[in-house]
Amino acid sequence: MAIESAIIQLPFERQRRTITVNPSLQLASSATSPMINIEFIVRHKFQWVIRGVNGASTLVHERLSPTLGIRFFLPPRYFFEGDSSQSIIREMLWKVGINGRLRLLSIGGAVQSFAQEMILSESKMGRNELFLLVEIEVLNVMLYDERVALERILRESEENAREGYGVVPASKSSIEALQMVLFEDGNASSEDCRICLEEFEAGSWISRMPCSHVFHRDCLTQWLSQSHYCPLCRFEMPT
Repeated sequence: MAIESAIIQLPFERQRRTITVNPSLQLASSATSPMINIEFIVRHKFQWVIRGVNGASTLVHERLSPTLGIRFFLPPRYFFEGDSSQSIIREMLWKVGINGRLRLLSIGGAVQSFAQEMILSESKMGRNELFLLVEIEVLNVMLYDERVALERILRESEENAREGYGVVPASKSSIEALQMVLFEDGNASSEDCRICLEEFEAGSWISRMPCSHVFHRDCLTQWLSQSHYCPLCRFEMPT
């Protein structure tokens, strides 16, 4: 029967980790000494997210990896002997793809703490085996921040301009051939121009690059007159 459910959230740079500990007990009859039967079930979820200049995040792709599992047995005394159980738990977690010192310590500590409570509460009930199921979902977020990318590209362009190299404008014919789009809410990949950071006005004409990024016509013309790269993705225009 299920005893308790707890959620541990760990902060990581460019990643989020949500670990759900879902413990349960299983009765078993045996003449041997009581044992703790621990099973880890791990699911990895991968998400690709784009964060726009306006701060809004968009999920563009999500993928689930196959479930991994591992089971092992420990005598109850191990959970009261300092780092003994922690070392074993960390080794088992590493085998199912959970790594990182902070992450391992957090999960191992949660498992050890709950196991201690379970052992103490069940020790007087005559059970020969305690079953602890730990379900872990690892959420990996691959974040592409357009603000950071734009700042980097602008910085590189300014540095190249000062050095006098690496700056090649797009050809005039390729600039004139860019597709013009009448902006209406929802019909473009962005709500604002990533060059000037101003919002597009409904009913205005904007320019679309071959890579699908859109900008104010004047902003893009001025940009491409200095650099043949897309301001966001570095797509190369003809020179």
